[in-house]
Amino acid sequence: MRSPFITFGGLLFSLLFFLNPAQANDLPVHLTSTNLDGSDLDFAQLKGSPVVLVFGATWCPDCRREAKEAQKAYLAYKDKGVVFIGIYGKSSTADVNEFIETYSLTFPVCNDDKIANAFRVRAIPTILIYARDGKLEKKFIGYTRYKKLSKNIEKIINTE
Repeated sequence: MRSPFITFGGLLFSLLFFLNPAQANDLPVHLTSTNLDGSDLDFAQLKGSPVVLVFGATWCPDCRREAKEAQKAYLAYKDKGVVFIGIYGKSSTADVNEFIETYSLTFPVCNDDKIANAFRVRAIPTILIYARDGKLEKKFIGYTRYKKLSKNIEKIINTE
């Protein structure tokens, strides 16, 4: 006999992650923010390029592991026109700056919880990959390795 808590938990999980009708499928062009290097981030200017958004937090163990994979992908695809942006929320600016230094991140990073909310990110780490037309092509929830990222980025840049 199933526990009512397990049944309720499964239902809640399904509602939050699989049946989320409000999930952002298009790159929202109305968003702006400031990267930690002081440069402006305007999502409207990203349309026309493949975009990889890396959502995480500095205190999250899987986000720490994934930062290395994202950096590796960034280095492999930055010269092919793929734009990477890290969004590390729920952390102080000092913690995010330390995170950037610790993991040698060279792609733009911002510390802005409103961006995660606009994309309706409910779990971290999450990676969203958008095609040049601003359509969501792939969503990864949980730790994602370079090989999986690379495979999906290749699909986008080779079909456009």
